[in-house]
Amino acid sequence: MKRAGQISGFGYVACILAVVSLYLVTRPYVGLYHDGLLYAAQALQVSGIHDLSADLFFSSGNQSAFSLFPQVQGILIRELGLTPAVLLLQLSGAAVWLLSAVFLARVIYVDRFLALGALMVALVMFPHYGNGPLSYAENLLTPRPFAEAFGMMAIALALRDRHVVGLGFVALCFIFHPLTALGAMAIWTALTLKSVVLVIAAALIAAAAVWIAANAGIDPATWLLQTYDPAWKQILVDRSSMGFISLWSLPALQMLAVPFVVMAVATGSPNMKIAQLARIVILMSFLLVAIGFVGADIYGNRLIGALQFWRVLGWFTLIGNLLALHLVVTWGANKSLSVLLIATIAVSGVEHMLDRMPIFSPVFAVLLGLAVVFDQRGRFWKFLRWSVLALAVPVLVGAGSLIYIQLVDETTQDAVQMLVRFGLIAIAGLVFAAARDRTFLAALLAVFAMLGSITLYDARDGWSRFVEGPYKVPQRLQSYLADKTVYWEDGLSVMWIKLGQPQYYSCEQGAGSLFFDRQATEFERRARLLAPLDTIDFNQYSVCPGGTKSGQDDALDWKTVQTVCRAAPELDVLVLNDAVPGLTGERVRVGWGRTTRELHVFTCAEIR
Repeated sequence: MKRAGQISGFGYVACILAVVSLYLVTRPYVGLYHDGLLYAAQALQVSGIHDLSADLFFSSGNQSAFSLFPQVQGILIRELGLTPAVLLLQLSGAAVWLLSAVFLARVIYVDRFLALGALMVALVMFPHYGNGPLSYAENLLTPRPFAEAFGMMAIALALRDRHVVGLGFVALCFIFHPLTALGAMAIWTALTLKSVVLVIAAALIAAAAVWIAANAGIDPATWLLQTYDPAWKQILVDRSSMGFISLWSLPALQMLAVPFVVMAVATGSPNMKIAQLARIVILMSFLLVAIGFVGADIYGNRLIGALQFWRVLGWFTLIGNLLALHLVVTWGANKSLSVLLIATIAVSGVEHMLDRMPIFSPVFAVLLGLAVVFDQRGRFWKFLRWSVLALAVPVLVGAGSLIYIQLVDETTQDAVQMLVRFGLIAIAGLVFAAARDRTFLAALLAVFAMLGSITLYDARDGWSRFVEGPYKVPQRLQSYLADKTVYWEDGLSVMWIKLGQPQYYSCEQGAGSLFFDRQATEFERRARLLAPLDTIDFNQYSVCPGGTKSGQDDALDWKTVQTVCRAAPELDVLVLNDAVPGLTGERVRVGWGRTTRELHVFTCAEIR
C-alpha cells in the first residue's frame, strides 16, 4: 500500500521507462558525425587498427593523449568490431548518464517522483551551451556524456557531504574529459569547502601547482608560459569562434537566459540545499568564464585558451534546467507565474526538438524574470506584472508559427517523423500525469513510448550506415587511392573508417587548431589551396573556411581544378561529388541504399 500523495513502485517504474524513452527520442543516434568521428579516428589510431599518423589531424598532435576514452573505444573496436563497439559505448554512455542524473535529481528533490519529473523536464529543454555546438547528454559518441555522469555523481555526493567519494568521481571525470571536469570540480570544491575564502585559497594552490609543473617542463602545463603568436591567434579568431568568449554572438547569451532566470530565482528558495546549489553554480560559472575571458581573450594564454573555462556553462545549463520543476512546484498557488514558467519550458523544448537557436524561450525567460520582480502587493506592481504576462501571448503565437514553418520546410517524411517525436514526448508527459492514480494506464503509455522511441532511435542516413556497416568501397576506387595523397570531398569518414587512410583536407581536421599551432597553420594553408573548389567542406559548418564563390552556384571549371592541382604539388587525387566540364575522370558509385553517391575521380598529375 502506498501512502496518500505517494507514487507506487509500479507507477515509479512507468516513470523510469518514460524518462528513458525521452532520452532516446530527444537524442537519437546520428552516427559517427562531427566530434564522434574524431574520437573514432583517435581510437583506430591509438589501438593500431589504422595508421593515420600522417593525417593532418594527427601529425601535429591530437587530444587522445588527454583522455582515456580513445583507448577504451579502440580496445572494444578491436575485440568486437566497429558497429558493435560503437553501439555498446553509445548505449553505455546513455545508461551511465541517466543513472547519474537520476541520483543527482534524487539528492536535489528527495521525492523520487519529483526527481524523475525534473529529469524529464531537463531532457526536453534546450540543452546547448557555449556558442551552440555542444550540449549536455549529447547524441554523439564522445567521452563527454561519461564525464558528465561522473561529474553529476561528484556534485550529488558533495550535496550529501560525502566529499571523499565525490573526489573520486571528479578524478574519473578528468580521466575521461578534462575540459568537462573543470566545471564539475569547481562546483564540487565550492560545495565541499563551503567558504569563499577557502575556495579562493584552493584555486591559488591549484594555480601554483600548475606554475611549478610548467617551470619543470611538464606538458601541457608548459603552455601556461606561452601565448598565441599573432598569426596563430588570427587563424583562431577566423576559424574557432568557440575558443574565445569575446567572439560569441548574441545567440550564445540567449541560450543561457532560461537556466539563468531559473537559478537566479532559485537562490531565494526556502529549500536551503537548492538555494545553495543555485548560488554556487552561478558564482563558479561567472568566475571560470571571467578567468577564461581574461586569460584567453585578453592575454592570449595558450593553456587557458586550451582549457576552455567557458565549458562550465554546460553545468550551468544542466543544473538550471534541472531546477525548473522546483519553481513550478513552489509556485503552485501562483497560477500566473506557474503558467508562464510552464510555457517557457514548453517553448524551450520545442526549440530543442526543432534544432533551432532559442529565440522565443529567452523572451519568455525575460518576461518570467520581470513577472517575478513585479509579483508584489499594490495596484501598480500588479499592473506591471499583468502587462508582462500579456506580452507572453504574442510570443506564444510566434513560437507556434516557428513549428509550422519548420514542418512546412521539411520533407514529408521528416515532418511526419518530427510530429511523431513530439507525440512521444507528449505521451511520456502523460505517463507522469497518470502515474499516481492510474498506474496501469501509465504503464501502457510508458511501454508505448519506449517502443516508439526505440524505433526512432537510429536516425542515421544511408551514408552513415554505409560508413559504419560491413559494406565495401569498390575495389576500383581503392586502387586509385592506395598510397596516394587524396582529397575526397565530404569523404573524411570513408577515408578514416573504411580505408584507414589519411585525408588531405576536411573541415573537421581543424578541431585541434586551438591546441596545436602547427596543425592550425597547416590546416589554414591547405584550406586556402583548396578553397577555389568551393566544395561541401567549405560550406559545412560556420567555423569552416569559406569557398571563393561567395555562395554562387556556378559549376566548377577545369581551369580552377588545374590551378588547385598546380598550387598543391603534393596532392595526387581529387574525389569530387560533381563532374567537371572539360575534364575526364573516372565515375564510381559508392555508398549504400538511396544515399549512394556517384563520385568523380581526377588525377592531378594528368591535370597539371
